[in-house]
Amino acid sequence: MKKYEVTDIRWANSGDLSLPFWKKWNEQNPLPNGFWQRIWEYPYVSSRIPKNAKSIDIGGTYPFVLFPNFPECVSVDIRDLNELDHPYHKGLWPKDKLIISDASSIPEPDNQYDYAFSISALEEMPETYKVIKELIRLAKYRVVFTMDISEKLGFPNHQLRELEREFNIRIPPIPVDALYSTSPTLKKFNQSSLKEYEDIRVLGITIDSRDEPKSIGIVIPHWESWTFLKPCLESIKTNHSDKLFEHVYVIDDDSKDGSYEKARKFYQEDNSIEFHQVIRPNKQDADVGYLLDYGVKLVKEQYVAMIDADLLPLCNEWLTFPIWLLEKNNCSSVGLDTGLSFAYHNEPIEIPWALPTEGTQIYGGLYDNQAFTITNNLYRVIPSSVAKVVAESIGFSRGITRSIKKHGILQRGINRTSKLLSRFLGVTHFSKIKNPRYPYLPENCDNGVAANQFIDINHLGPKFNIPLTSYIGLTDNDGAFGQNICDLVFHFALSTRALSKERREVLQAGEQFNYWISRLKTTDNIDEKTIDEMITASREFKPGGYDGSIPTKWYQDEYNYIDSLKKEFREKVGKS
Repeated sequence: MKKYEVTDIRWANSGDLSLPFWKKWNEQNPLPNGFWQRIWEYPYVSSRIPKNAKSIDIGGTYPFVLFPNFPECVSVDIRDLNELDHPYHKGLWPKDKLIISDASSIPEPDNQYDYAFSISALEEMPETYKVIKELIRLAKYRVVFTMDISEKLGFPNHQLRELEREFNIRIPPIPVDALYSTSPTLKKFNQSSLKEYEDIRVLGITIDSRDEPKSIGIVIPHWESWTFLKPCLESIKTNHSDKLFEHVYVIDDDSKDGSYEKARKFYQEDNSIEFHQVIRPNKQDADVGYLLDYGVKLVKEQYVAMIDADLLPLCNEWLTFPIWLLEKNNCSSVGLDTGLSFAYHNEPIEIPWALPTEGTQIYGGLYDNQAFTITNNLYRVIPSSVAKVVAESIGFSRGITRSIKKHGILQRGINRTSKLLSRFLGVTHFSKIKNPRYPYLPENCDNGVAANQFIDINHLGPKFNIPLTSYIGLTDNDGAFGQNICDLVFHFALSTRALSKERREVLQAGEQFNYWISRLKTTDNIDEKTIDEMITASREFKPGGYDGSIPTKWYQDEYNYIDSLKKEFREKVGKS
Protein backbone atom coordinates (compact mmCIF):
# COMPACT_ATOMS: atom_id res chain seq x y z
CA MET A 1 0.00 0.00 0.00
CA LYS A 2 1.35 3.37 -0.95
CA LYS A 3 1.96 6.12 1.59
CA TYR A 4 -0.77 8.74 1.87
CA GLU A 5 -2.07 11.38 4.25
CA VAL A 6 -5.49 12.89 4.88
CA THR A 7 -4.85 16.60 4.31
CA ASP A 8 -8.35 18.06 4.62
CA ILE A 9 -11.47 17.01 6.52
CA ARG A 10 -14.40 19.35 6.32
CA TRP A 11 -18.13 19.31 7.02
CA ALA A 12 -20.27 20.98 4.40
CA ASN A 13 -21.12 24.39 5.77
CA SER A 14 -22.85 27.62 4.84
CA GLY A 15 -19.62 29.62 5.26
CA ASP A 16 -17.94 27.79 2.39
CA LEU A 17 -20.91 28.55 0.14
CA SER A 18 -20.14 32.26 0.55
CA LEU A 19 -16.55 31.77 -0.63
CA PRO A 20 -15.90 33.16 -4.12
CA PHE A 21 -15.02 29.83 -5.73
CA TRP A 22 -18.15 28.11 -4.41
CA LYS A 23 -20.35 31.04 -5.44
CA LYS A 24 -18.85 31.23 -8.94
CA TRP A 25 -19.09 27.47 -9.46
CA ASN A 26 -22.79 27.48 -8.61
CA GLU A 27 -23.41 30.54 -10.79
CA GLN A 28 -21.79 28.78 -13.75
CA ASN A 29 -23.37 25.39 -13.01
CA PRO A 30 -26.94 26.02 -11.78
CA LEU A 31 -28.24 22.78 -10.29
CA PRO A 32 -31.79 21.45 -10.33
CA ASN A 33 -33.90 21.70 -7.22
CA GLY A 34 -33.20 18.83 -4.84
CA PHE A 35 -29.42 19.01 -5.23
CA TRP A 36 -28.92 20.70 -1.88
CA GLN A 37 -25.84 18.64 -0.90
CA ARG A 38 -24.29 19.04 -4.33
CA ILE A 39 -24.11 22.84 -4.19
CA TRP A 40 -21.33 22.27 -1.66
CA GLU A 41 -19.93 18.91 -2.80
CA TYR A 42 -19.27 19.74 -6.44
CA PRO A 43 -17.32 22.96 -5.73
CA TYR A 44 -15.41 21.19 -2.94
CA VAL A 45 -14.16 18.54 -5.35
CA SER A 46 -13.56 21.10 -8.14
CA SER A 47 -11.48 23.30 -5.84
CA ARG A 48 -9.11 20.41 -5.20
CA ILE A 49 -8.87 18.58 -8.50
CA PRO A 50 -7.70 20.28 -11.72
CA LYS A 51 -10.35 20.51 -14.39
CA ASN A 52 -8.28 19.05 -17.23
CA ALA A 53 -6.54 16.33 -15.24
CA LYS A 54 -6.66 12.65 -16.06
CA SER A 55 -9.03 11.49 -13.33
CA ILE A 56 -11.45 8.74 -12.34
CA ASP A 57 -14.81 9.13 -10.64
CA ILE A 58 -16.44 6.43 -8.55
CA GLY A 59 -20.20 6.36 -8.51
CA GLY A 60 -21.24 7.91 -11.78
CA THR A 61 -21.38 11.66 -11.19
CA TYR A 62 -24.14 13.12 -13.36
CA PRO A 63 -22.89 13.74 -16.94
CA PHE A 64 -24.22 17.32 -17.07
CA VAL A 65 -21.80 18.12 -14.23
CA LEU A 66 -18.98 15.68 -14.92
CA PHE A 67 -18.18 16.34 -18.57
CA PRO A 68 -18.08 20.19 -18.48
CA ASN A 69 -16.04 20.27 -15.28
CA PHE A 70 -13.82 17.20 -15.74
CA PRO A 71 -13.62 16.52 -19.50
CA GLU A 72 -10.71 14.03 -19.12
CA CYS A 73 -12.49 11.98 -16.45
CA VAL A 74 -13.93 8.47 -16.64
CA SER A 75 -16.57 7.10 -14.26
CA VAL A 76 -16.95 3.75 -12.59
CA ASP A 77 -20.34 2.30 -11.68
CA ILE A 78 -21.56 -1.23 -11.10
CA ARG A 79 -24.55 -0.47 -13.34
CA ASP A 80 -24.67 0.40 -17.02
CA LEU A 81 -25.80 3.96 -16.49
CA ASN A 82 -26.82 4.30 -20.14
CA GLU A 83 -29.53 1.71 -19.50
CA LEU A 84 -30.65 3.22 -16.21
CA ASP A 85 -34.12 4.75 -16.34
CA HIS A 86 -32.91 8.14 -15.19
CA PRO A 87 -33.09 11.40 -17.22
CA TYR A 88 -29.63 12.53 -16.08
CA HIS A 89 -27.94 9.24 -17.06
CA LYS A 90 -29.78 7.27 -19.74
CA GLY A 91 -28.07 7.45 -23.12
CA LEU A 92 -25.65 10.21 -22.03
CA TRP A 93 -22.49 8.16 -21.45
CA PRO A 94 -19.90 7.74 -24.23
CA LYS A 95 -18.37 4.25 -24.18
CA ASP A 96 -14.92 5.57 -23.30
CA LYS A 97 -16.23 7.51 -20.28
CA LEU A 98 -17.87 4.66 -18.38
CA ILE A 99 -16.30 1.59 -16.73
CA ILE A 100 -18.85 -0.96 -15.50
CA SER A 101 -17.21 -2.59 -12.51
CA ASP A 102 -17.35 -3.34 -8.81
CA ALA A 103 -15.77 -0.22 -7.24
CA SER A 104 -13.80 -2.31 -4.74
CA SER A 105 -11.90 -4.07 -7.51
CA ILE A 106 -11.47 -1.93 -10.63
CA PRO A 107 -9.62 -3.56 -13.57
CA GLU A 108 -7.06 -0.76 -13.94
CA PRO A 109 -3.32 -0.72 -13.02
CA ASP A 110 -1.86 1.18 -10.06
CA ASN A 111 -1.47 4.94 -10.52
CA GLN A 112 -3.36 4.80 -13.79
CA TYR A 113 -4.94 8.21 -13.05
CA ASP A 114 -3.55 11.42 -11.63
CA TYR A 115 -6.63 12.08 -9.48
CA ALA A 116 -9.64 10.18 -8.18
CA PHE A 117 -12.88 11.32 -6.60
CA SER A 118 -16.30 10.18 -5.48
CA ILE A 119 -19.34 12.33 -4.69
CA SER A 120 -21.99 10.94 -2.33
CA ALA A 121 -21.54 7.36 -3.48
CA LEU A 122 -19.25 5.68 -0.95
CA GLU A 123 -21.88 5.63 1.78
CA GLU A 124 -24.03 3.36 -0.41
CA MET A 125 -21.31 0.75 -0.91
CA PRO A 126 -20.99 -2.31 1.33
CA GLU A 127 -17.16 -2.11 1.44
CA THR A 128 -16.59 1.61 1.90
CA TYR A 129 -13.01 1.40 3.23
CA LYS A 130 -11.96 -1.03 0.51
CA VAL A 131 -13.28 1.37 -2.15
CA ILE A 132 -11.40 4.30 -0.61
CA LYS A 133 -8.18 2.27 -0.70
CA GLU A 134 -8.93 1.39 -4.30
CA LEU A 135 -9.17 5.12 -5.08
CA ILE A 136 -5.80 5.64 -3.39
CA ARG A 137 -4.31 2.80 -5.43
CA LEU A 138 -5.51 4.27 -8.72
CA ALA A 139 -4.56 7.93 -8.11
CA LYS A 140 -0.97 9.18 -8.36
CA TYR A 141 -1.47 12.41 -6.48
CA ARG A 142 -4.81 13.07 -4.80
CA VAL A 143 -8.15 11.52 -3.82
CA VAL A 144 -11.20 13.60 -2.89
CA PHE A 145 -14.53 12.22 -1.74
CA THR A 146 -17.73 13.30 -0.03
CA MET A 147 -20.22 11.24 1.94
CA ASP A 148 -23.67 11.70 3.44
CA ILE A 149 -23.42 11.04 7.19
CA SER A 150 -26.75 9.83 8.54
CA GLU A 151 -28.22 7.02 10.60
CA LYS A 152 -31.10 6.68 8.15
CA LEU A 153 -29.86 7.55 4.67
CA GLY A 154 -26.07 7.49 4.63
CA PHE A 155 -22.90 6.48 6.39
CA PRO A 156 -23.89 5.93 10.04
CA ASN A 157 -22.44 8.31 12.61
CA HIS A 158 -21.14 5.51 14.81
CA GLN A 159 -18.98 4.24 11.94
CA LEU A 160 -17.05 7.52 11.86
CA ARG A 161 -14.97 6.14 14.75
CA GLU A 162 -14.08 3.17 12.59
CA LEU A 163 -13.19 5.55 9.73
CA GLU A 164 -10.89 7.44 12.09
CA ARG A 165 -9.12 4.24 13.12
CA GLU A 166 -8.86 2.91 9.58
CA PHE A 167 -7.18 6.07 8.22
CA ASN A 168 -5.58 7.41 11.41
CA ILE A 169 -7.51 10.67 11.35
CA ARG A 170 -9.64 12.78 13.65
CA ILE A 171 -13.07 13.84 12.40
CA PRO A 172 -13.66 17.46 13.47
CA PRO A 173 -16.83 18.43 15.35
CA ILE A 174 -19.81 19.47 13.26
CA PRO A 175 -19.69 23.29 12.95
CA VAL A 176 -22.53 25.55 14.00
CA ASP A 177 -23.11 26.56 10.36
CA ALA A 178 -23.16 22.98 9.05
CA LEU A 179 -25.18 22.58 5.87
CA TYR A 180 -28.38 20.58 6.19
CA SER A 181 -31.49 20.08 4.11
CA THR A 182 -33.42 22.96 5.71
CA SER A 183 -30.58 25.49 5.93
CA PRO A 184 -31.82 29.04 5.14
CA THR A 185 -28.87 29.57 2.77
CA LEU A 186 -30.30 26.98 0.34
CA LYS A 187 -32.79 29.55 -0.96
CA LYS A 188 -29.91 31.58 -2.43
CA PHE A 189 -29.11 28.58 -4.62
CA ASN A 190 -32.72 27.89 -5.66
CA GLN A 191 -32.88 24.80 -3.44
CA SER A 192 -36.01 24.01 -1.47
CA SER A 193 -36.00 22.83 2.13
CA LEU A 194 -36.37 19.07 2.41
CA LYS A 195 -37.40 18.07 5.94
CA GLU A 196 -37.19 14.33 5.18
CA TYR A 197 -33.39 14.66 4.91
CA GLU A 198 -32.88 16.82 8.00
CA ASP A 199 -30.55 14.40 9.74
CA ILE A 200 -28.03 14.25 6.87
CA ARG A 201 -24.69 16.02 7.21
CA VAL A 202 -22.08 15.99 4.45
CA LEU A 203 -18.40 15.23 5.02
CA GLY A 204 -15.60 16.03 2.55
CA ILE A 205 -12.15 14.43 2.76
CA THR A 206 -8.97 15.03 0.74
CA ILE A 207 -6.14 12.48 0.69
CA ASP A 208 -2.72 13.26 -0.80
CA SER A 209 -0.07 10.80 -1.88
CA ARG A 210 3.13 10.72 0.16
CA ASP A 211 4.64 7.93 -1.86
CA GLU A 212 8.25 7.76 -3.00
CA PRO A 213 9.96 8.74 -5.17
CA LYS A 214 8.54 12.24 -5.21
CA SER A 215 8.55 14.18 -8.46
CA ILE A 216 8.69 17.89 -9.25
CA GLY A 217 8.38 19.99 -12.39
CA ILE A 218 10.61 23.08 -12.33
CA VAL A 219 9.04 25.91 -14.36
CA ILE A 220 11.47 28.67 -15.40
CA PRO A 221 10.17 31.74 -17.26
CA HIS A 222 12.97 33.15 -19.41
CA TRP A 223 13.62 36.26 -21.47
CA GLU A 224 16.93 37.15 -23.13
CA SER A 225 19.25 36.07 -20.33
CA TRP A 226 21.63 33.27 -21.32
CA THR A 227 24.06 34.81 -18.83
CA PHE A 228 21.84 33.59 -16.00
CA LEU A 229 19.86 30.77 -17.57
CA LYS A 230 22.89 28.53 -18.10
CA PRO A 231 24.20 28.90 -14.51
CA CYS A 232 20.63 28.33 -13.27
CA LEU A 233 20.26 25.06 -15.20
CA GLU A 234 23.74 23.91 -14.29
CA SER A 235 23.10 24.64 -10.60
CA ILE A 236 19.88 22.61 -10.76
CA LYS A 237 21.82 19.66 -12.17
CA THR A 238 24.66 20.05 -9.66
CA ASN A 239 22.29 20.28 -6.69
CA HIS A 240 20.05 17.39 -7.69
CA SER A 241 18.63 15.24 -4.88
CA ASP A 242 18.55 11.46 -5.25
CA LYS A 243 15.27 11.49 -3.31
CA LEU A 244 13.51 13.46 -6.05
CA PHE A 245 12.68 13.06 -9.74
CA GLU A 246 13.13 16.48 -11.37
CA HIS A 247 12.05 17.73 -14.78
CA VAL A 248 12.70 21.27 -16.02
CA TYR A 249 10.35 23.34 -18.21
CA VAL A 250 11.95 26.50 -19.67
CA ILE A 251 9.20 28.83 -20.93
CA ASP A 252 10.73 31.49 -23.16
CA ASP A 253 9.03 34.88 -23.59
CA ASP A 254 9.74 35.22 -27.33
CA SER A 255 13.40 36.16 -26.86
CA LYS A 256 14.96 37.93 -29.84
CA ASP A 257 18.64 37.88 -28.80
CA GLY A 258 19.36 34.26 -29.71
CA SER A 259 19.45 33.07 -26.09
CA TYR A 260 16.52 30.70 -26.58
CA GLU A 261 18.11 29.01 -29.58
CA LYS A 262 21.45 28.86 -27.79
CA ALA A 263 19.90 27.18 -24.75
CA ARG A 264 18.00 24.60 -26.84
CA LYS A 265 21.13 23.68 -28.77
CA PHE A 266 23.30 23.43 -25.66
CA TYR A 267 20.86 21.10 -23.85
CA GLN A 268 19.49 19.22 -26.84
CA GLU A 269 20.78 15.89 -25.50
CA ASP A 270 19.39 16.44 -21.98
CA ASN A 271 16.00 14.74 -21.64
CA SER A 272 15.42 16.27 -18.21
CA ILE A 273 14.99 19.76 -19.73
CA GLU A 274 12.40 20.82 -22.28
CA PHE A 275 12.01 24.22 -23.94
CA HIS A 276 8.88 26.07 -25.03
CA GLN A 277 8.64 29.48 -26.64
CA VAL A 278 5.51 31.55 -26.06
CA ILE A 279 4.21 34.64 -27.84
CA ARG A 280 2.05 36.43 -25.28
CA PRO A 281 -1.06 38.38 -26.38
CA ASN A 282 -0.12 41.00 -23.73
CA LYS A 283 3.49 41.34 -24.88
CA GLN A 284 3.46 45.08 -24.14
CA ASP A 285 3.30 44.31 -20.41
CA ALA A 286 5.86 42.51 -18.26
CA ASP A 287 3.94 39.40 -17.24
CA VAL A 288 5.90 36.40 -16.05
CA GLY A 289 2.66 34.97 -14.67
CA TYR A 290 1.40 34.22 -18.18
CA LEU A 291 4.47 32.02 -18.69
CA LEU A 292 3.87 30.29 -15.36
CA ASP A 293 0.28 29.47 -16.32
CA TYR A 294 1.56 28.00 -19.58
CA GLY A 295 4.21 25.95 -17.77
CA VAL A 296 1.88 24.63 -15.07
CA LYS A 297 -0.31 23.07 -17.77
CA LEU A 298 2.71 21.09 -19.01
CA VAL A 299 3.77 19.73 -15.62
CA LYS A 300 3.08 16.03 -15.06
CA GLU A 301 4.91 15.78 -11.74
CA GLN A 302 3.55 15.74 -8.18
CA TYR A 303 4.90 19.20 -7.28
CA VAL A 304 5.73 22.41 -9.13
CA ALA A 305 8.69 24.70 -8.44
CA MET A 306 8.39 28.18 -9.92
CA ILE A 307 11.72 29.97 -10.13
CA ASP A 308 13.28 32.90 -11.96
CA ALA A 309 16.01 32.29 -14.51
CA ASP A 310 18.48 34.23 -12.35
CA LEU A 311 17.95 31.97 -9.34
CA LEU A 312 20.74 29.54 -8.42
CA PRO A 313 20.20 26.56 -6.10
CA LEU A 314 22.88 26.41 -3.40
CA CYS A 315 22.39 22.92 -1.99
CA ASN A 316 20.57 19.66 -2.78
CA GLU A 317 17.89 20.52 -0.17
CA TRP A 318 16.54 23.49 -2.09
CA LEU A 319 13.51 21.45 -3.24
CA THR A 320 13.31 18.56 -0.78
CA PHE A 321 13.18 20.88 2.24
CA PRO A 322 10.21 22.95 0.92
CA ILE A 323 8.43 19.72 -0.04
CA TRP A 324 8.93 18.45 3.51
CA LEU A 325 7.46 21.71 4.85
CA LEU A 326 4.53 21.37 2.45
CA GLU A 327 3.74 17.87 3.63
CA LYS A 328 4.44 18.54 7.31
CA ASN A 329 2.01 21.50 7.40
CA ASN A 330 -0.39 20.55 4.57
CA CYS A 331 0.55 23.81 2.86
CA SER A 332 -0.73 25.30 -0.35
CA SER A 333 2.72 26.77 -1.12
CA VAL A 334 6.18 27.33 0.34
CA GLY A 335 8.55 30.08 -0.70
CA LEU A 336 9.80 33.61 -0.26
CA ASP A 337 7.18 36.22 0.62
CA THR A 338 7.14 39.25 -1.64
CA GLY A 339 6.07 41.81 0.93
CA LEU A 340 3.31 42.83 -1.51
CA SER A 341 0.67 41.59 0.91
CA PHE A 342 0.95 44.93 2.69
CA ALA A 343 0.41 46.90 -0.49
CA TYR A 344 -3.06 45.44 -1.01
CA HIS A 345 -4.20 45.55 2.59
CA ASN A 346 -6.58 48.42 2.02
CA GLU A 347 -8.15 47.10 -1.15
CA PRO A 348 -11.90 46.41 -0.89
CA ILE A 349 -11.45 42.70 -0.36
CA GLU A 350 -13.55 41.23 2.38
CA ILE A 351 -11.26 38.73 4.05
CA PRO A 352 -10.02 38.87 7.64
CA TRP A 353 -6.57 40.44 7.83
CA ALA A 354 -3.96 39.44 10.36
CA LEU A 355 -0.98 41.32 8.99
CA PRO A 356 -0.01 44.97 9.48
CA THR A 357 -0.16 47.35 6.54
CA GLU A 358 3.37 48.68 6.70
CA GLY A 359 6.65 48.81 8.51
CA THR A 360 7.00 45.10 9.25
CA GLN A 361 9.09 42.45 7.58
CA ILE A 362 7.13 39.20 7.36
CA TYR A 363 8.63 36.47 9.52
CA GLY A 364 9.56 33.02 8.37
CA GLY A 365 6.94 30.45 9.24
CA LEU A 366 3.40 29.33 8.65
CA TYR A 367 0.60 31.75 7.71
CA ASP A 368 -2.95 30.46 7.58
CA ASN A 369 -5.67 31.67 5.25
CA GLN A 370 -6.63 34.49 7.61
CA ALA A 371 -3.44 36.27 6.57
CA PHE A 372 -2.93 37.35 2.98
CA THR A 373 0.57 36.15 2.07
CA ILE A 374 2.12 36.19 -1.40
CA THR A 375 4.72 33.52 -2.00
CA ASN A 376 7.00 34.83 -4.72
CA ASN A 377 7.32 33.67 -8.30
CA LEU A 378 11.08 33.73 -7.97
CA TYR A 379 11.05 30.83 -5.47
CA ARG A 380 7.81 28.97 -4.86
CA VAL A 381 7.12 25.25 -4.37
CA ILE A 382 3.48 24.20 -4.63
CA PRO A 383 1.56 20.91 -5.06
CA SER A 384 0.57 20.39 -8.67
CA SER A 385 -3.03 19.85 -7.61
CA VAL A 386 -3.13 23.37 -6.14
CA ALA A 387 -1.08 25.00 -8.91
CA LYS A 388 -3.25 23.59 -11.69
CA VAL A 389 -6.55 24.54 -10.00
CA VAL A 390 -5.25 28.08 -9.44
CA ALA A 391 -3.87 28.42 -12.98
CA GLU A 392 -7.16 27.20 -14.48
CA SER A 393 -9.41 29.26 -12.21
CA ILE A 394 -7.69 32.62 -11.89
CA GLY A 395 -4.12 32.40 -13.21
CA PHE A 396 -0.74 33.60 -11.97
CA SER A 397 -0.78 36.29 -14.65
CA ARG A 398 -0.75 40.01 -14.09
CA GLY A 399 -4.06 41.82 -14.01
CA ILE A 400 -4.50 44.86 -16.21
CA THR A 401 -7.58 46.94 -15.54
CA ARG A 402 -9.41 46.97 -18.86
CA SER A 403 -7.47 49.02 -21.42
CA ILE A 404 -6.89 52.12 -19.33
CA LYS A 405 -3.36 53.33 -18.85
CA LYS A 406 -2.04 52.22 -15.49
CA HIS A 407 -1.09 55.49 -13.94
CA GLY A 408 -3.09 57.91 -16.03
CA ILE A 409 -5.41 60.60 -14.71
CA LEU A 410 -8.46 58.63 -15.82
CA GLN A 411 -7.25 55.52 -13.98
CA ARG A 412 -6.66 57.42 -10.78
CA GLY A 413 -10.11 58.94 -11.06
CA ILE A 414 -11.70 55.53 -11.48
CA ASN A 415 -9.79 54.14 -8.49
CA ARG A 416 -10.85 57.01 -6.23
CA THR A 417 -14.45 56.86 -7.41
CA SER A 418 -14.56 53.11 -6.90
CA LYS A 419 -13.46 53.41 -3.30
CA LEU A 420 -16.09 56.05 -2.57
CA LEU A 421 -18.86 54.13 -4.28
CA SER A 422 -17.79 50.91 -2.57
CA ARG A 423 -18.44 52.54 0.78
CA PHE A 424 -21.94 53.73 -0.07
CA LEU A 425 -23.16 51.14 -2.61
CA GLY A 426 -21.44 48.04 -1.26
CA VAL A 427 -18.14 46.41 -2.14
CA THR A 428 -19.45 43.55 -4.19
CA HIS A 429 -21.76 45.48 -6.47
CA PHE A 430 -19.33 48.10 -7.73
CA SER A 431 -16.11 46.10 -7.66
CA LYS A 432 -17.57 43.55 -10.02
CA ILE A 433 -18.14 46.32 -12.55
CA LYS A 434 -14.70 47.87 -12.35
CA ASN A 435 -12.81 44.59 -12.02
CA PRO A 436 -13.95 41.56 -14.03
CA ARG A 437 -11.83 39.20 -11.87
CA TYR A 438 -13.12 40.51 -8.56
CA PRO A 439 -12.61 39.58 -5.74
CA TYR A 440 -9.17 38.15 -6.37
CA LEU A 441 -7.60 40.94 -8.30
CA PRO A 442 -6.97 44.49 -7.09
CA GLU A 443 -6.48 46.78 -10.07
CA ASN A 444 -2.99 46.98 -11.56
CA CYS A 445 -1.72 44.28 -9.26
CA ASP A 446 1.66 42.66 -9.64
CA ASN A 447 2.20 39.09 -10.80
CA GLY A 448 0.68 36.36 -8.67
CA VAL A 449 -1.42 38.57 -6.42
CA ALA A 450 -4.71 37.20 -7.71
CA ALA A 451 -3.44 33.62 -7.48
CA ASN A 452 -2.33 34.07 -3.90
CA GLN A 453 -5.58 35.76 -2.91
CA PHE A 454 -7.47 32.91 -4.57
CA ILE A 455 -5.66 30.43 -2.32
CA ASP A 456 -6.28 32.45 0.84
CA ILE A 457 -9.88 33.47 0.26
CA ASN A 458 -10.96 29.95 -0.65
CA HIS A 459 -9.04 28.32 2.22
CA LEU A 460 -6.93 26.03 0.07
CA GLY A 461 -4.24 25.70 2.70
CA PRO A 462 -1.70 27.77 4.63
CA LYS A 463 1.51 29.16 3.17
CA PHE A 464 4.99 28.87 4.61
CA ASN A 465 7.40 31.77 4.19
CA ILE A 466 11.11 30.99 3.81
CA PRO A 467 12.53 34.50 4.33
CA LEU A 468 15.27 36.47 2.64
CA THR A 469 18.08 36.45 5.22
CA SER A 470 20.98 38.24 3.54
CA TYR A 471 21.87 40.01 0.32
CA ILE A 472 24.66 41.77 -1.54
CA GLY A 473 23.19 45.26 -1.50
CA LEU A 474 20.26 47.57 -2.15
CA THR A 475 19.24 49.26 -5.38
CA ASP A 476 17.93 52.80 -5.20
CA ASN A 477 14.41 51.91 -6.32
CA ASP A 478 13.86 48.14 -6.33
CA GLY A 479 15.15 46.89 -2.98
CA ALA A 480 17.65 44.13 -2.34
CA PHE A 481 19.66 42.41 -5.05
CA GLY A 482 21.93 39.41 -4.73
CA GLN A 483 19.35 37.84 -2.45
CA ASN A 484 20.23 34.84 -0.30
CA ILE A 485 17.24 32.85 0.91
CA CYS A 486 18.41 30.86 3.92
CA ASP A 487 21.36 29.39 1.99
CA LEU A 488 18.90 27.40 -0.08
CA VAL A 489 18.95 29.59 -3.21
CA PHE A 490 20.62 32.74 -4.51
CA HIS A 491 18.60 35.21 -6.59
CA PHE A 492 20.31 38.03 -8.44
CA ALA A 493 17.16 40.16 -9.09
CA LEU A 494 16.48 42.59 -11.95
CA SER A 495 18.50 40.44 -14.33
CA THR A 496 16.51 41.00 -17.52
CA ARG A 497 16.41 44.73 -16.96
CA ALA A 498 20.09 44.77 -16.18
CA LEU A 499 21.26 42.84 -19.18
CA SER A 500 18.91 44.28 -21.81
CA LYS A 501 19.75 47.34 -23.88
CA GLU A 502 16.04 48.19 -23.94
CA ARG A 503 15.73 48.53 -20.16
CA ARG A 504 18.27 51.20 -19.35
CA GLU A 505 16.51 52.45 -16.22
CA VAL A 506 18.72 49.99 -14.37
CA LEU A 507 21.46 52.62 -14.55
CA GLN A 508 19.61 54.31 -11.70
CA ALA A 509 19.95 51.23 -9.51
CA GLY A 510 23.13 52.40 -7.84
CA GLU A 511 26.89 52.04 -8.12
CA GLN A 512 27.17 48.69 -6.32
CA PHE A 513 24.58 46.99 -8.50
CA ASN A 514 26.16 48.25 -11.68
CA TYR A 515 29.58 47.05 -10.54
CA TRP A 516 28.37 43.46 -10.69
CA ILE A 517 26.47 44.07 -13.93
CA SER A 518 29.62 45.37 -15.61
CA ARG A 519 31.47 42.21 -14.64
CA LEU A 520 28.68 39.94 -15.90
CA LYS A 521 28.48 41.71 -19.27
CA THR A 522 32.17 41.68 -20.11
CA THR A 523 31.91 38.42 -22.05
CA ASP A 524 29.34 36.15 -23.62
CA ASN A 525 30.86 33.25 -21.71
CA ILE A 526 29.51 32.53 -18.24
CA ASP A 527 31.80 34.05 -15.65
CA GLU A 528 31.65 31.38 -12.92
CA LYS A 529 34.23 33.22 -10.79
CA THR A 530 31.99 36.32 -10.67
CA ILE A 531 28.95 34.24 -9.76
CA ASP A 532 30.87 32.47 -6.96
CA GLU A 533 31.99 35.84 -5.61
CA MET A 534 28.39 37.13 -5.69
CA ILE A 535 27.15 34.11 -3.76
CA THR A 536 29.88 34.60 -1.15
CA ALA A 537 29.02 38.31 -0.86
CA SER A 538 25.33 37.46 -0.45
CA ARG A 539 25.97 35.54 2.79
CA GLU A 540 26.92 38.61 4.85
CA PHE A 541 24.27 39.63 7.39
CA LYS A 542 23.48 43.35 7.36
CA PRO A 543 20.61 45.74 8.23
CA GLY A 544 17.67 45.69 5.83
CA GLY A 545 14.92 47.94 4.57
CA TYR A 546 15.52 50.94 2.34
CA ASP A 547 16.65 52.94 5.36
CA GLY A 548 18.39 50.18 7.29
CA SER A 549 15.57 50.05 9.83
CA ILE A 550 15.45 46.25 9.98
CA PRO A 551 18.32 45.25 12.30
CA THR A 552 20.94 42.67 11.40
CA LYS A 553 19.83 40.51 14.32
CA TRP A 554 16.41 40.07 12.70
CA TYR A 555 17.99 38.39 9.68
CA GLN A 556 20.29 36.28 11.86
CA ASP A 557 17.37 35.10 13.99
CA GLU A 558 15.30 34.20 10.94
CA TYR A 559 18.20 32.31 9.43
CA ASN A 560 18.68 30.38 12.68
CA TYR A 561 14.97 29.55 12.84
CA ILE A 562 14.92 28.09 9.33
CA ASP A 563 18.23 26.35 10.03
CA SER A 564 16.65 24.61 13.04
CA LEU A 565 13.87 23.35 10.76
CA LYS A 566 16.47 22.12 8.27
CA LYS A 567 18.10 20.10 11.05
CA GLU A 568 14.72 18.59 11.95
CA PHE A 569 14.16 17.83 8.27
CA ARG A 570 17.52 16.03 7.99
CA GLU A 571 16.81 13.93 11.07
CA LYS A 572 13.33 12.93 9.91
CA VAL A 573 14.20 12.36 6.25
CA GLY A 574 17.38 10.50 7.21
CA LYS A 575 15.42 8.11 9.38
CA SER A 576 12.64 7.49 6.86
